[in-house]
Amino acid sequence: GKEVRTLPPVRGMCKFPQSERVAAMDQNLALGFPDIRNIVQTYHGSVVIVGGGPSADTEVETIKELLATGSKLMVIERMYPWCKTVGLHPDFVIALDGSDDVSAGFTELQDGTIHLIGNSVHHEAVKMLLGTSTYIYSGVHPQLKIQNLWHKHGYQKVTMVMTGGSVTLAGIAVSLTLGFTDLHLVGFDLKVGANEYARGIAGNGVTRTYCQVEVGGKNLVTCLSFLSFAQQFF
Repeated sequence: GKEVRTLPPVRGMCKFPQSERVAAMDQNLALGFPDIRNIVQTYHGSVVIVGGGPSADTEVETIKELLATGSKLMVIERMYPWCKTVGLHPDFVIALDGSDDVSAGFTELQDGTIHLIGNSVHHEAVKMLLGTSTYIYSGVHPQLKIQNLWHKHGYQKVTMVMTGGSVTLAGIAVSLTLGFTDLHLVGFDLKVGANEYARGIAGNGVTRTYCQVEVGGKNLVTCLSFLSFAQQFF
């Protein structure tokens, strides 16, 4: 009919094979990090969540102003090194990505930062966090039979978080799980401009398939994964 569909449904598919994800979960759970349930609903108020988009570079002063008024700071794993370059100390670093280059985000750990790790993050990156303040959470994997892994490694209770396909989206879900009620979202750029990432972001990212969309009468360049993230955000 005449109905205009504002955002066609995009069906995403995980870029990592199931066997690879299950192996990472097995190795990560074996390290014995406590489940995130130990800090669920122990925070309140405001948190700034920083993704890896180039707009993050333009919002540093705004972030500092929010932190000065009592907000906490949560950044995605690839923006951990970026924090040092702009003079920020994250309260939380959240990780979700199973890519082998995600370990580049953990080369310079900061004291006092709490690391929130999805159980399918690349194992080499997770090993780098031994001896730090780190909690583990489980994404929702209905197609994977992983309950046996929880029991195998002594987890009687686990916290499952509906993360979506983006670590920034995971940051939103985990922030709410921790008890934050006022969320400020920075660097969650779902369009592609001259710069694809914030300056100083760690790792190489992924190969993208680009396309154009019309938003508010403007033609913007984006990619299929970003369309999926937009759908999951709403």
